[in-house]
Amino acid sequence: MYFKTKRTSNLAVAKAQDTMSPTSVPLRANVPIARATARPMSEPATGPVGGIADTQLDETPLARARTTGQDLVAHLAEQQDATPESGLENFLGLLGAVAGFSTVYALVRRLDDGSLSLRAPDAMQVILPNGTKRYFGSFLNRRLAEQQISLFNLAAGTAKSLGAERFPDLPELFERVAQSATSADFGVPRLPDGIEIDTSPETMLTRYYSGCLPVLGRYGLHADDYFAACAFAVQRGIAMSKDRINPELSVRIVMECAVPMSKIDPRAVLADF
Repeated sequence: MYFKTKRTSNLAVAKAQDTMSPTSVPLRANVPIARATARPMSEPATGPVGGIADTQLDETPLARARTTGQDLVAHLAEQQDATPESGLENFLGLLGAVAGFSTVYALVRRLDDGSLSLRAPDAMQVILPNGTKRYFGSFLNRRLAEQQISLFNLAAGTAKSLGAERFPDLPELFERVAQSATSADFGVPRLPDGIEIDTSPETMLTRYYSGCLPVLGRYGLHADDYFAACAFAVQRGIAMSKDRINPELSVRIVMECAVPMSKIDPRAVLADF
């Protein structure tokens, strides 16, 4: 583990009672808004998420995603033995990596079952000279940033409610990740001087993502919507870190880890995918 601290009750996340009936109905949060830098939602992590009229969301799967996000924070905090006193940059990086990877996890599941094809703009695959696969397309981008219920909009909304005014330049980040796909710089977060993550995002996924799957599936969320549960988890992580990490920096850490991890082949992370 790369957190060398003891757990504290301050990180305890109260789990909602397991009273939801599992269902395979997805969130159906697949209606893109105009651009990736759309207005963030402004509700805090622990409050209700508003502005869902434009997204065709059903409240029941949305509630299940929120509850799953709570459980995911508790699970990863326990796995990392994390405390608010140190290691929060690493914890936010882990949450971002898990959230980004959850989008490509769903994409490749869809490709495998034939419900989605490798066809622009929805899904595109790049095979590197060494056989490594990278994935791109609007299926991923919508869940990362382009729709109202997306990782960026939920993360930035929480940060905004905590006083943040500046957010990552998403077009620059997406372009940089795409251009680095064949280089050794791929997946390396670009953070301000003095801010470091002890373990690479891909190594974090190799260590911890398989253990996240039972949590993500606990209340019957469709795999397409794991990203939403992860986004709610990110909201909680940002709120939990607010007294020690500037919320603007928290969003940057999350997105610097999430975007490249949304491009990697799940088979490179999960032996039993």
